[in-house]
Amino acid sequence: MGDLSSALFFMLPQLTQLLGRIIFHRHVVIVGTGTDVGKSVATGALLGALRRDGHSAVSLKWIQTGAVDGETDVDIHERVAARHCRAHALPDGERVGYSFRLAASPHLAAEAEGVPIDKSRCREMFTAWQQTHIVMSETSGGICVPITRSETLIEWVVDWNLPVILVTSNGLGTLNHTSLTLEALRQRHITILGLVITPVTPNPGVVELDNAQMLASMMSDQPVIELGWIPL
Repeated sequence: MGDLSSALFFMLPQLTQLLGRIIFHRHVVIVGTGTDVGKSVATGALLGALRRDGHSAVSLKWIQTGAVDGETDVDIHERVAARHCRAHALPDGERVGYSFRLAASPHLAAEAEGVPIDKSRCREMFTAWQQTHIVMSETSGGICVPITRSETLIEWVVDWNLPVILVTSNGLGTLNHTSLTLEALRQRHITILGLVITPVTPNPGVVELDNAQMLASMMSDQPVIELGWIPL
């Protein structure tokens, strides 16, 4: 793929609106309706769009689980972003708060390695980057995933008063999963900047087309972006 617009086919003006919201807030959290819904690809696509427009932008991963051979989701962000903007010097600095080998919820992955998760470490990481960059922090799993035995991800977002972009995949079950996630976010008065829908097939059919319409109706006047098929 060449230009980002070839990968975004749901009304480009909404992409412009969403990017404007990211730029205004400076730090946005990329959350999902669950695991493997395309958060990393969505983060990379938005990162590429920001850089293409001349902004200094960086992606972070607070807690990485299922790390294989040292690769993290930040590496996926950069691969996707590189398809949509010219060569960009990689930001120099810590971009992953914790990295664990076990592909599991952060609380269990951390326990498997005997490493306690310190909330302040992740905050210090994104606070440092905010001084010089627009920051997008990709989270682990769904919005209510346990970080420790006593804390969930959504509690971190509330405590830090951060806005979110919700990512959902366009497959069976997405209407229920997305509705429940939006309800959890809205009940806690978390600012939702927009919705990104990722594909489950390169050739959407009647189900996927209807899903997209129904998901957009859940967002009122907030921007909804539907990503095209982006093979990694």
